[in-house]
Amino acid sequence: MQLAVLLRQSPGLKPIVAETIAAAYPDAADLAGKEGHLPPETFPAQCPYSAEQLLQDDFYPGTSDTRS
Repeated sequence: MQLAVLLRQSPGLKPIVAETIAAAYPDAADLAGKEGHLPPETFPAQCPYSAEQLLQDDFYPGTSDTRS
């Protein structure tokens, strides 16, 4: 939600959202694995979700919602 607010306040940041997600994903997957005591191969090498999906309030992976 904080990111959505920031993007509304500074729409010029939108072009770098996908790049930033791609850069942050490996660290996020590593942290999630450590916190969940899961092996690294549990997570895909790259984020499997689009920036649009991640910014949707009602997006939840694995649901039939195919909006992007």
